[in-house]
Parts: sequence; structure tokens; C-alpha cells
Amino acid sequence: MGNGAGSGVGELESRLLKTGAERLALLGKHAERLMQAYTRDDVPLEGLSDGALRKLLAARVLWRPDEQSGVKLSPKVRDLIAEMLADETRRHVNADVAETLELIRTQVDSYREARSKGEHWRQEQQLLRLRQEVDDLNGRFADAIDSLWQRLNSDFGFVSQLNDKIRENDRAQKQIVRLLDGLALIDFDELIALVGSDGSLRKLLISQLQNRLSHHYTSLREVQRRLIELMARFRKQQARSRLMTGMAAFLREHPGFVPGNYAQRSEVPALFNRAAPLNP
Repeated sequence: MGNGAGSGVGELESRLLKTGAERLALLGKHAERLMQAYTRDDVPLEGLSDGALRKLLAARVLWRPDEQSGVKLSPKVRDLIAEMLADETRRHVNADVAETLELIRTQVDSYREARSKGEHWRQEQQLLRLRQEVDDLNGRFADAIDSLWQRLNSDFGFVSQLNDKIRENDRAQKQIVRLLDGLALIDFDELIALVGSDGSLRKLLISQLQNRLSHHYTSLREVQRRLIELMARFRKQQARSRLMTGMAAFLREHPGFVPGNYAQRSEVPALFNRAAPLNP
């Protein structure tokens, strides 16, 4: 009896290991196509054989919401990819900002050294490089915020399902958090101590940079406001759509239904009695 139970457990574990390995191999084999599906709404089917598509659907890596919709990544796989990419993207963004700040510190030291030695040409060169680094840093933030706006006007704006809409909203919110984390790495107290009383450095690294960062924060607040507005509008549209779908289903089940003349009733249902009364 005991040997039979142990054998059954062993067989189950063996099947699990085999199935799991097959599913992971399936993900690896179609990794590039799955990533393309992650960055767009539908899975690109060009070049994908019917057999491979059936395997991906059977493994629940892909799914088809209905006959009219395209094939999509399953929500679990999409969440898995997003989770795997989130930390790396955060690390990359913050590493870029941290690396730029370290380079700025080094260039400030070189600038001050050239000034103390009276090497005006070298001093001007270092100041030019500092301007380029600050412009590049601001440009990266501006490009990332611009990509957020593009997402609002494309992916986010044309998602038809509420769950997909929520996922797009979550992706955009995570990108906002990553940008805010990057902005938070810029410590103006440290920069003030670094530049000292040098007027050119204070103008570049304090006044101008602070002004640009203030603009980035304002833009991110606008993005968040727009996200909330679009989400609320979508939920309202979904509610209306469900109401119309329910009414259409009711009429299909009751083809002989004729609305009553509620204006002639002495007792009107509360649902129809919402408007303010008219003066005679």
C-alpha cells in the first residue's frame, strides 16, 4: 500500500517536471515573438505555424478572447514579463542618472582645477561638457515623458477590454514611478555644496537644472491626471456598453416586448422619475 502511494507521488512529480520543462521550452522557443506581443496588443502570427499556435494556446501562453479578436498574451504571461522587466528597467534608468551625476561631479572638479590654475581654455571646455551632460540628462527625461504621452494616445486609448485597460494603466504608472525615482536621485543640496560660489556653475547646475526638473515633475503630474481621466471615461463607457448589451439580450429573449407608456401612468417607477419637474 505504501509502495503504491509513493509510486503515485513519484509519477505525479515526474509528470509535473516534464510538463513544466516543456512549457518553459515553449516560452524560450518563441521568446522573440512573445516579446513582440508584449509591446503591442495582438500576437504577430506571420510565420507562426498552426501547430505552434495550437501548442501555445493549449499551454495557456496565448489566448483568444473571442472569434473576432486577435490572439493575445495570456494575462499571467504578460504579468510575468512585466515583473521580470520592471527591476531591470528601474536599475537601468537609475544607473543612467547616477552615472551622469558622477560624471558631472568629476567634470566640476576638473573645471575648478582648471580655474585655479588659470587655464581658461580648459575651463571653458569643461563648462561646455557640463552643459552637454545636463542637456542630455534633461533630454532623456523629456523623451521618456513624451513616450508616456504617446502610449496614452495609442495603446491606452485603443484598448477594448477593462482588464487590458487596467494593465496598461499599471504599466504607465510603473513607468512614472521609475522616472520619479530617477529624478529623486538629483540632490540639489549636494549640488549647491559642489558648485560653491561659482556663478556659471550655480546658473547651470542649480537654477537651470532646477527649472527643468520642475517642468518634468509638472509634466508627470499631467500624465497621471490624464491617466485617471481616461480610466474614468473608459469605465463610464464600459457601464453604458454593458447596459446596452444587457438590453439587447433581453429583447432577443423577449421579442414581443413593448415599452409601456409611462407618461400616462399615475404611478411612475422610480427609475423613470429622475428629472426635475417642469413648471406648468
